[in-house]
Amino acid sequence: MDALLLTDNPMILRADFATSLSEVGHWLSTASGPAVATDLIQRLQTWGAPEVTPFEPDERSRIKQYHLQYTFNEWLALCTHPSSTDKILDAFIAQLHQKQIVNSQEDTTLFLRICIDCAVDAYEHDEGSGINDGYFTVDGLAKLIVMLVTHQREADGAVKVSKAGYMNSLLSLSILILNNHHVMRGEQFNQRVFFRLFSSILCEWSELARYGNQQDREMMLVFADNFLMLQPRYLPAFTYSWLMLISHRMFMPALLKLPDDEVSKSLWKMNCSNVGQGWEAYANIMDAMFGYISDMLKLPMALSPAKDLYRGALKILLILHHDFPEFLTENHYRL
Repeated sequence: MDALLLTDNPMILRADFATSLSEVGHWLSTASGPAVATDLIQRLQTWGAPEVTPFEPDERSRIKQYHLQYTFNEWLALCTHPSSTDKILDAFIAQLHQKQIVNSQEDTTLFLRICIDCAVDAYEHDEGSGINDGYFTVDGLAKLIVMLVTHQREADGAVKVSKAGYMNSLLSLSILILNNHHVMRGEQFNQRVFFRLFSSILCEWSELARYGNQQDREMMLVFADNFLMLQPRYLPAFTYSWLMLISHRMFMPALLKLPDDEVSKSLWKMNCSNVGQGWEAYANIMDAMFGYISDMLKLPMALSPAKDLYRGALKILLILHHDFPEFLTENHYRL
């Protein structure tokens, strides 16, 4: 352990011994074990980058980034380990809070940026090989984000009840990192990775959501607000992925089923201005979509992407006409 794990440059991941360490911890909690086992657990709990190091600022920054990347690799190894359990994943998230890796906005931003960069690198490395291993990194990051939200803690260690605000901050940080990639990489911008990330976050949250619950209502509105910020007018290289996101099976139906006061039961008895936050949020998204497509079609020579987007918009309208005709009826003037 000293030579392979408890060093500044570990050769193995702690996740490789997740089940064994879990059993040792359980053993020590139920009975007095040998001193060497107790010492090992204590050293694992305190192991990590020290608060103050004798290195220069640039060197400290590189060491911190290395440890954050190592932490993310540990998480990915746990997610793919055949013996991993929910209890082990929960313990990992608790340690992130105990080590104060995600306690401040600055630390969270750095950690999230490193994780996204790792996901992009892994996807691009495997993209040309014809295998899908790159998606495992993106899906692992999505799972990490959702679990951070569900296990968000107060200063006293209690788990917070309201999750929407924290999810909004994590999604906003992800969009800022996406925008940085969009600007810095230009034509090399990889929209597939970010589409997979947001899509996987939706899927991970849908497994936990209890439809009709107030927390889930707030969360769907958070997704809607952040997807609106991803519109093509701001991020043209993300256009195709954005069109798929706003019509996602885990997003569009769930959002349109979030009226304020059971609109679906009393739609025609209510004032048009009170049709529900879900409808209003999706109408704003549709406004952005039609506005962008309209501008592209007004060009003297309509480009092929404009025609593709037009066909995509027609498909979304057909879905809405089939599943949510009341929404189109209510917003036909606006759209």
